[in-house]
Amino acid sequence: MREVVHNFNKIAIACLGPKWAGGRPRRISPDDEAYIVETAKARPEKLGWPFTRWSVRKLADHLARYSPRRIVVSRERLRGILAKHGVTFERAKTEKEPKDPEREQKLDRIDEVMTKYPERAFAFDEPGPLAVHPVGGCCWA
Repeated sequence: MREVVHNFNKIAIACLGPKWAGGRPRRISPDDEAYIVETAKARPEKLGWPFTRWSVRKLADHLARYSPRRIVVSRERLRGILAKHGVTFERAKTEKEPKDPEREQKLDRIDEVMTKYPERAFAFDEPGPLAVHPVGGCCWA
């Protein structure tokens, strides 16, 4: 306590601020981070793996065991690095335009029918293949 009082008399309120030691040095350098991101963006098939998409677990295992530049990193740290660089393994859903040459005429006809008969309900989609067999959670009526 006496040391705190003497320090307070010397440097005033600054003596009460913590002196952080900084912890242990980082094990993953910015170059390692760049390599991790580069590997995550590469397709696993290109690196000799039999799957098409990375998972965090598979990427961490590849980096620690099989990569030419071995980097041991926990899954949580790897998730943080990938999030920081905007890398995600989620699939992006894309909408594909149909290649029907009569598409515009069909859409015009649908609009015409919908405006002519607003009180009616129309279904324009076809159901998929139907199977007549019992399914778990269902029963025969």
